[in-house]
Amino acid sequence: MAHQGSGQAWGKLVKFDTSPCSEILLINRECTVGRKKDCDLSFPANKLVSGNHCKITQDQNSGKVWLEDMR
Repeated sequence: MAHQGSGQAWGKLVKFDTSPCSEILLINRECTVGRKKDCDLSFPANKLVSGNHCKITQDQNSGKVWLEDMR
């Protein structure tokens, strides 16, 4: 998943243990992470990740980013 929605990216997630590095641009204000297929970032085979693992949210007014545990 390189892009979600439309608009300009406000952030990105970078995986460094691969060559070349892979990036996921964060465009939507909210991004869900988990094993479930309906998550924005889905890791269905990773047993260390719960179904709805966490949510990354950007506050549009302050620009602050929050990581919320969803377990």
